[in-house]
Amino acid sequence: MKKITLLALLTIVGIFGTSQIVFADSSMLSVSPASLNSTVGKAFNVSVRIDPTGNKVCVIKGTLILNNLSCQAITVASGLYAITTPTCASPSFILGIPKCTTTAQSIISVSVKGVKAGQSNLSFTGVKVIGTEDVAFVSQGGAYNIAVASAQTTTPNVIQQTPTQEETTTPTQEETFQEATPENNILPNTQTATLVATSSRWINVFWVLLSLVIVACAVYAIYRLKGKKK
Repeated sequence: MKKITLLALLTIVGIFGTSQIVFADSSMLSVSPASLNSTVGKAFNVSVRIDPTGNKVCVIKGTLILNNLSCQAITVASGLYAITTPTCASPSFILGIPKCTTTAQSIISVSVKGVKAGQSNLSFTGVKVIGTEDVAFVSQGGAYNIAVASAQTTTPNVIQQTPTQEETTTPTQEETFQEATPENNILPNTQTATLVATSSRWINVFWVLLSLVIVACAVYAIYRLKGKKK
């Protein structure tokens, strides 16, 4: 009985220890950022990274899966050898790392846009990590919240006209006085008629007096002529 119990304990410990070692040695293929908020039609960049976690990684193989995301461009990181270059039309990739690597680095940059409001994802399928032999790995995709872009209201441009010097000139004291003086205003019709009547009366008196002077001169001239004849 004691032997059976000891054997069971050793088996449990062995299984637990083995799982811890496998987890510690598993490489990580992930995306950064793993989450963010964006709006429909707005482009953002996602970086695909490999973290060997101490393993020797020489080749990474897989395919990108875009859900509710529109691919704009895919760029392979410089320094890598693309056996199969990923594109938006065909996002599968086989990338070789010269001299292999044991440190984390970015391998692919993806530019995407949210198609419609809701949850969107970037994940992987068919992943394989190869070093001197197959390397255990864990892949982690990204989840992004896409919202509808808020309507932008534009304020109409108000054209302000600067008054010219003539418009802003302050009237002089004399002009102000003339504008305020009643005599400068047009007389009413009744006053105009009175002035015209008065002028006509004086004109008539003038002509009467002028006629009397002419008659008197004529009488005087006739009287002198008669005196000379006598």
